[in-house]
Amino acid sequence: MKLSVIIPAYNASEFISESVNSILTINSNQIEIIVVDDGSKDNTFEVLSNISDTRIRVLRKNNGGVSSARNCGLKYAQGEYITFLDADDLVDSHVLEKIINCMDDKNDVIYYSKDYTQEDIRIEVLINGVFGAGDRIPKNGSAPYSKLYRRSFLKENNIAFNSNVIYGEDGLFILECICKGAKIGYEKVSWYFQRNVNENSVTRSWDERWFDSNIIFLKESQRLLLNSKLNLDEQLYNYWISMALYNSISRYMFFLLQIEDLTRQNEKLLLFRSPEFKKLVSFYKSNLQIILDEKKYKGIVAKLVMEGRIRRAFIIYRVIYIMKKVFKRQSIQKINTKVLI
Repeated sequence: MKLSVIIPAYNASEFISESVNSILTINSNQIEIIVVDDGSKDNTFEVLSNISDTRIRVLRKNNGGVSSARNCGLKYAQGEYITFLDADDLVDSHVLEKIINCMDDKNDVIYYSKDYTQEDIRIEVLINGVFGAGDRIPKNGSAPYSKLYRRSFLKENNIAFNSNVIYGEDGLFILECICKGAKIGYEKVSWYFQRNVNENSVTRSWDERWFDSNIIFLKESQRLLLNSKLNLDEQLYNYWISMALYNSISRYMFFLLQIEDLTRQNEKLLLFRSPEFKKLVSFYKSNLQIILDEKKYKGIVAKLVMEGRIRRAFIIYRVIYIMKKVFKRQSIQKINTKVLI
């Protein structure tokens, strides 16, 4: 078996059939599809049960989140290589079929995009992609999809998704592959169609676990970089974590806006004064200041948070968010468009 495609699915009945069928048009018995129904409350399982093909396996489990679902798929995968597909996305079956037929075993992780160059797979640039940092950021750098992973490499290095991280778990997975010495290659071809039709996405809604999850993400990223097999300047490590910390401030502000209860919203806002968060800010203060100087007025929200003026920061963020939303509404495209990445 050359390739296992793992699809985590939660309340995906509207689009899971189309996603699975985009793979099943591949004319090869060297591929398997593992769909993990992560405790769906709709008829996702019934839709999948009506698909008749020996190459598809459907696993059911209690809801545990996308990381838990992907890890479940990894446990049962048999392919030499692994890839991941979101339940509302599609693949270009013709291109992926050619990749399967010509697959070699030289690399542990293979990145795919028609936009990639040799520069994009330098270690520093790949890690830029995980943290959204630096002048050059490779396309889909922090996403698990549009890549192939050698299953034996993942198994030998005990690499899996961290189920305690609900935002950034994808980047953490990729960072662990890089830090544990994966041989990385790329092909200048695209086969993954990303769509934005799933309203159940964790990236769009408030989750009580988010703040604690983010602290775990930052600490795990720090641990992986410091214990890595990479021969890079530690100052780079500090810059990457500082950028992740900077980005997390505006991301948390976004999630706070999704809370309708103002009392609870204010309660969660005060987590910026928690000892763990303040300790991280203090440790990376000099790097954060460099980032704020670079961002100038764009960094005003993070600057106010660092200074402890969190309510003022939140008011400013809310105004900026509303202005962006109005502008986006004026130029929005159809939601069901698909983009080849």
